Amino acid sequence: MDLNDAVHTAQCGGFVRDDATMAPGWSVRWDKDEKLLYYFNPKGERAHRIRFSDQMRASYQWRTTLDGQ
Repeated sequence: MDLNDAVHTAQCGGFVRDDATMAPGWSVRWDKDEKLLYYFNPKGERAHRIRFSDQMRASYQWRTTLDGQ
């Protein structure tokens, strides 16, 4: 899926990853209160807000995960 689909999936409560740029175990999730996307570490803790790069925008390697891993 592309970045737009990945963002939509995260906003709907899904967990997404880009295997080309993300370390194993990390995921992207939507913070409903702040209405921002955040990286979550392998422990499931919110790490930092996402700022998308051109490489991330062009990637079609985004995928959904069932458990945030």
